[in-house]
Amino acid sequence: MTTEDVLIIKVETDGPVRSHNWETDYEAFPALTRIGFCERGVIKIYEIGDTLLSQALDLFVSRCHAAPMFAGFNVHAETAAVKAAILREFGRAYYDAMDVEEALWKGKRIDIMRSGAKFADARDQLGNPKMPSLRELYFRCFP
Repeated sequence: MTTEDVLIIKVETDGPVRSHNWETDYEAFPALTRIGFCERGVIKIYEIGDTLLSQALDLFVSRCHAAPMFAGFNVHAETAAVKAAILREFGRAYYDAMDVEEALWKGKRIDIMRSGAKFADARDQLGNPKMPSLRELYFRCFP
């Protein structure tokens, strides 16, 4: 496998993900506003409107199915937001029919935030180690 085989994902929502239990708290999750992915150097970004949500989710999930691995910044929260959106908007039958569990399986995920935490050496106001923001990690990689 090469880096060309890794799908890069980015999910934007209209607020922070405050719960880790997407399966029971999906109604409380923020709405998706944008879904993007980069595969083989081609970037696709989908602005989400009511009419495009199912099309964007279908395409996003199918790309995740096809990719042997996918990566994102805080990928756990991003996949939780997608799962919650599917359950909220389309229900369990759609979720199961799309085989979302398989597409977004945690064994296929690379979390850039967690992987880069030690390298970024991000600190809170008291100097304690913390997970880096995307900005902190970026500027550590590209000073």
